[in-house]
Amino acid sequence: MQDPDYVTVADACAIIGGSKPISIATFYRGVKDGRYPKPEHVSANLVRIRRAKLIEALNAKKGGK
Repeated sequence: MQDPDYVTVADACAIIGGSKPISIATFYRGVKDGRYPKPEHVSANLVRIRRAKLIEALNAKKGGK
């Protein structure tokens, strides 16, 4: 069962890119630069991103243009 509060890295790339998803490498560069939230390890081999933090980062990015 998937938690609606979290998204996968691939889903985050699709959300960020819209009709043309960004690559996973671009996402991780954005994390390193502070543009996107850092993924969390929700279990041993499961990495997810909080949906609320991702939306917050995207809204901040739109407001900063």
